[in-house]
Amino acid sequence: MTAAATVGAKFPNLEARPLENGSGIPYDATPVMVGGGKAITIVNQEGAIPNYHWPTDTTENIAASAFKRAVEFAARLVRRLDKS
Repeated sequence: MTAAATVGAKFPNLEARPLENGSGIPYDATPVMVGGGKAITIVNQEGAIPNYHWPTDTTENIAASAFKRAVEFAARLVRRLDKS
């Protein structure tokens, strides 16, 4: 199990789970992965991200609760990786 999957399983309230089959669009982690690196894009969304890298991709279009869960997941993931 990956570190991200472990954190997601340990903290189900964060609603973190892998996106099955991707969304069909590249994410910010894509160039790293294409180059053979390991990366993750953390989103609170099923499928394509609305407003992704458009002029409408602003803080007004982000749900505060979703942002809070994403930040908490990222912090817990970093702590887990740091323990390794």
